[in-house]
Amino acid sequence: MVDYQSNDFEDGLLEDSEKRFFELWELYQDHDLDRIPEIKDLMVELSLTPENDLLFETIVDHIKPFVMKDRISPSVFKIPPGD
Repeated sequence: MVDYQSNDFEDGLLEDSEKRFFELWELYQDHDLDRIPEIKDLMVELSLTPENDLLFETIVDHIKPFVMKDRISPSVFKIPPGD
């Protein structure tokens, strides 16, 4: 489960897309694999938003151990180069 009260998520860091991502991620952890395309879309959305860098890195750190054993492509986790 995601701890929304942890230091990483203080001060309103989570917005709608991030909250939606974590809801989907919890479903994914519960093996609701039909939601994976939505999770991937959100990962891409978050990775392309510069102000989400810290949050995106936190998400990637949280998810990386699961990437190879399931159907999420590792390419989803590549952080694009900054401007």
